[in-house]
Amino acid sequence: MQDPPPVCGLLLVGGKSTRMGRDKAGIELVPGETLQDRALALLKELGLEAFLSVAADDERSHPVPVIRDLEADLGPVGAIHSALASHPDKAWLVLACDLPNLDAEALRLLLEKRNPNADATCFLNPVDNHPEPLCAIFEPSSMTVVSQATRDRRLCARKLLKSLAHHD
Repeated sequence: MQDPPPVCGLLLVGGKSTRMGRDKAGIELVPGETLQDRALALLKELGLEAFLSVAADDERSHPVPVIRDLEADLGPVGAIHSALASHPDKAWLVLACDLPNLDAEALRLLLEKRNPNADATCFLNPVDNHPEPLCAIFEPSSMTVVSQATRDRRLCARKLLKSLAHHD
C-alpha cells in the first residue's frame, strides 16, 4: 500500500478584491495581525508547509513561498490548477484568506476525514448543503478535471468541486 501524498497549505491571496476595494489578505482583525497572518499561523500550527497563491504579476516579497498563477484572471480555480501543476505529487489544503472564524480544530477535522482515494475532501455548508471549495483538500487525482475546467473557462470553484469525486 502506497502512502498518500503529503498535504501542503495553499492560502489564496492573489484575488483582485474588486467588491472589497482593497486587498483582503491585508485586513487587520486585531492590530498587527492580518487575515493572511492568521491563516498562515493556522497552517503552521497544523504542521503544513504553506504557500501563498498570488497573481502572476505579483512582485511583492512574501513571508512564505509563493505559487504564481499560470494564467491571469482564473480566480480560485486557476490557483488550484497552478498549485497542482507546480507540485503534482502533493495534495493541497486550499484556504481562502478571508475566513476569520476558521480555527485549527476545524482544519484538523478536515485533515482527519481526508480520503486520499477521492479527488477532494471538503465540508458541506450547513446552510445550503453544498460543498465548500475554498476550505477543502484537493488531491493530485483532481488535476485532469481541474485542468479541463481552466481550459473551458468553467471557473466556479463550487461547481468544480461538485464535479469531482469528493468526500464530505
